[in-house]
Amino acid sequence: MLRQYPARVLIAFGHARIFLHLNATDVRAKAASLRAVQSSMHSDYKAGSTAKALPACCPVGVPWYTSVSDGYPGAISDPVQTKATRILKTNIPKGAAACVDKGFPVENLAAEHHLKITRPVKRQRGQQQQSEVETDLTGKIGNARIVIE
Repeated sequence: MLRQYPARVLIAFGHARIFLHLNATDVRAKAASLRAVQSSMHSDYKAGSTAKALPACCPVGVPWYTSVSDGYPGAISDPVQTKATRILKTNIPKGAAACVDKGFPVENLAAEHHLKITRPVKRQRGQQQQSEVETDLTGKIGNARIVIE
């Protein structure tokens, strides 16, 4: 994998410790007739019934069979699904890193497994503009995550 490791990631971060890119994806589903099932399938974000999967791929862009989770009801949050799937524990060696998007707050879960999370900085409430350092980091991560998007 190191021979094929993308130069843009090495240039952006100065290391090759990013082991995988992680992102959640929703797929539209038919509305369930049972109220309890419909409640768990409903996603406010997608405004309808969805099933949610958690795929991951290496920086080269290749997923492997243990890096794509089973489907979960659309109402599940990203951190809860990440913990339930054990994707960080089973797919990343200790000391490595995972690259995620802004809405994926899994740093505490990763710390339990001795992993590092690379995530763009979110603007704080009332913050008009990000600093130059935050903008630069967000751009680097965004360019590195192209393979998972």
